[in-house]
Amino acid sequence: QIPNPSGGTVGEITGFDQSRRTRDPVIRDDSLNYGVVGHLLRDRRGVNVSVFGNYSESFRPVSGAIDLNGGPIAPIKGEGTEYGVRLEAFQGKAALNVIAYSIDQVNSPINIPQNIRDEINALFGANTVVAAGANTVGDTSTIRSEGMEFELTLNPRPTWTLTANFARNDKQQASVLPVTSPYW
Repeated sequence: QIPNPSGGTVGEITGFDQSRRTRDPVIRDDSLNYGVVGHLLRDRRGVNVSVFGNYSESFRPVSGAIDLNGGPIAPIKGEGTEYGVRLEAFQGKAALNVIAYSIDQVNSPINIPQNIRDEINALFGANTVVAAGANTVGDTSTIRSEGMEFELTLNPRPTWTLTANFARNDKQQASVLPVTSPYW
């Protein structure tokens, strides 16, 4: 039985090794963020130039999801870097930001649809996977995103602001379904 925090149960798990489940309700890790800004040019004939960088690590537990073996989905962990330059001109009436970034995310959750769970159950001739309507059954993947952003802001009059931006993001997914793939 899978206990429901609000009482009762939300499903039943059968056909897996009970020793793989953990009942530790406390998951701890650190999230941190470091950033720096350098002003290369300050108010020289109405022009300002700044550079900046940021590094961050994040952590987020996955609540209520289990893998095909009945174990908890590992927490999502991320790491990101961001670098950029900001140019302001005409006493702040024009600004250009150019930013490059990369984000790595491990244990990004993927829901396993019921039809795939049914196929795996049929292969083994038993209900080895959580039954329909139970907790979210999932797996994970690793995601890497890299990209650039450009933003131009013009303030031609005190009550007018014009903004144009462009972003390019390249996303790659790897290590997809590490728990589920051995069943195929």
